[in-house]
Amino acid sequence: MAFSTKKNIGFTQAVLLIGLIGSTAGADEQNNILIKQVLPERGQAIVQTNSSVNVGSELIATFKDGKQCPLKVLKSNGNLSTIDTSTCKAANDLVAGQSLELSLFENDHQSAEPTQRPIPGKAPVYFQEYERDLTDIQYQPPAGKSVVLIQYSKSLATNVYNITNSGSTLNNQSLSTETYNALYGYGFSKYFGAGLGFGYAPTSISTNAYGAGSSLSGQTLSYNSMGITNPFLQIQHRLEEQDDSAFNTDLILSYSPNIGTANSATTKTTGNTTRGGDLTTLGFAFGRKFPKVAYSIGIGFQMYGASTSTNPDTNVQSQSNTRNQFNFSSSIQWRTNERLSILGAVYSGNFSSSTSSTPGSSTVTINNFNQTALELAALFSIVPNQYVIKLDYQNAFQTAITGTVGSTGINGTTSSSLYGLSLLTEF
Repeated sequence: MAFSTKKNIGFTQAVLLIGLIGSTAGADEQNNILIKQVLPERGQAIVQTNSSVNVGSELIATFKDGKQCPLKVLKSNGNLSTIDTSTCKAANDLVAGQSLELSLFENDHQSAEPTQRPIPGKAPVYFQEYERDLTDIQYQPPAGKSVVLIQYSKSLATNVYNITNSGSTLNNQSLSTETYNALYGYGFSKYFGAGLGFGYAPTSISTNAYGAGSSLSGQTLSYNSMGITNPFLQIQHRLEEQDDSAFNTDLILSYSPNIGTANSATTKTTGNTTRGGDLTTLGFAFGRKFPKVAYSIGIGFQMYGASTSTNPDTNVQSQSNTRNQFNFSSSIQWRTNERLSILGAVYSGNFSSSTSSTPGSSTVTINNFNQTALELAALFSIVPNQYVIKLDYQNAFQTAITGTVGSTGINGTTSSSLYGLSLLTEF
């Protein structure tokens, strides 16, 4: 639920309007601007004018107490225009029939071209009409809207471990896991949303073919786990949106708590699928959406807390240390038509070293390594901006790994793939 970013941080500055605009009661009849409809749940309103108003223009609303607030024109069609009311602190006091006027700050010399305003510290950009969509590469739930994601995924992983000096195989492991995930999110405002996710894995089978380097040489054993996965809470803050900046910029914080000791699977007993420790994720993404193409670049940091896993047959506990993961992503989305879009992404991750120790056994250490993955997905809108199906494929390329078992050096490879089917709905 990939599995978000929002106002006045980093790129934009607030413009303070201090009593320079007079009462709308004496507005020029040739520029009479009236509110026709107010849509507070969208943070927008429809206004009627005697002449066309340029996209990007700023209108001013004046209230009975003399206070004013700016309202930007998002789109214009003849004498009807859509304005953004989300930045007006008194937006709830806007009413149908209320008069507005053009701001004197930036409308004195407007041409028929789209408004071009400089962003502090950036080259000027043309502000384009921007509307959120459930298929957006950087999806942010609108204010007052809920979103639900239901996903089925199957992941396949292969890990091969060899003894470095002899070259003999220690273990050839294949892991197959099926998972059902669900996420509920809600937009508390135009720039802030939060979500809660949880999952259930009906089966996770690890098949281990032990080689000459193992005391179980020649044996192939299977271990099965099942159960709930660790839930998570995600907070997403839109720092900027491209209707008033150069990019859509998101800050994302996610926390997945430890919900109990993980039970390892044995040949006799089925294990569970909890992690045995907590996980904290901090992410940052920026991108831009065009009529046919959108792109996004992101960085993320994950910190896995120390975890505990128990052998249910012997009650012996294994301890794993804290470890970190740093990710970089680059994504592009192509909208082929109103209903279908194709997504491609490249991910690069750096995994810190990890250590696992079990009483009576040798300590296992896997050194830090880098891994690259590709994603290809198709999103189809059954009902535009209401019901969306996503087909997803991800592949993490085979990567060399090194480490130790006790004082014995080991090497090997790790690779994985994932297939996913998701249903998204917004209401």
